[in-house]
Amino acid sequence: MKQGHVPFQHSSIMFQSQSSPGGYRADIDGIRALAVLSVFFFHLQPTLLPGGFLGVDVFFVISGYLITGIILRENHLRTFSFIHFYTRRVKRIFPALFVVLGLTAFVATFSLPPDAYDNFMTSARQIFSLPGRLAISMKGSPVNRCFTPGHSEWRSNSIFSGRC
Repeated sequence: MKQGHVPFQHSSIMFQSQSSPGGYRADIDGIRALAVLSVFFFHLQPTLLPGGFLGVDVFFVISGYLITGIILRENHLRTFSFIHFYTRRVKRIFPALFVVLGLTAFVATFSLPPDAYDNFMTSARQIFSLPGRLAISMKGSPVNRCFTPGHSEWRSNSIFSGRC
C-alpha cells in the first residue's frame, strides 16, 4: 500500500483516503481556492467571469466529500460523535464568521445609505443570534420531534420555529 493511503472498511466497501499523514490535501485545497476566487471575481464584475457563481456549488461538493470522509473514518473507528463533529465545525467556522461580520459592519457604517445599513444590521443581528437559537432548539431534541425514521426530509423550518 502506498504511503498516505489510509484504508478503512464501511458497509463492505473499501474506501481509501489519499492524504498526507496529517490529513491535509493540497490538491483539494487548491480546487476550493479556485472555487472561492471564481465567486469573488463574479461578485467583483459579473461579466469578468459569468459562471463564477458555480464556485459555490463546487465548494459545497468538495466540502461534502471531505466531511463524508471524516464521518466514515470516525464511524469505522467507533469514535464518531455528532456533538464533537459539530463542535469542531463551530470552532473552525465561527471565528472567521465573526471577524468578517465585524469588519463588514464597520465598513457598512461609513459606506451604506441609511436604509441599506438598517437592512444590513438586521441581518447581522440575526446571524449573531443564530448560535443561541440553535442551542435552544437542541434542548427539545428536534431529531425526535421533527424527524421520524423512514422519512427523508426535515419538516419546514423545524429547528428555528420550534414546531413540526
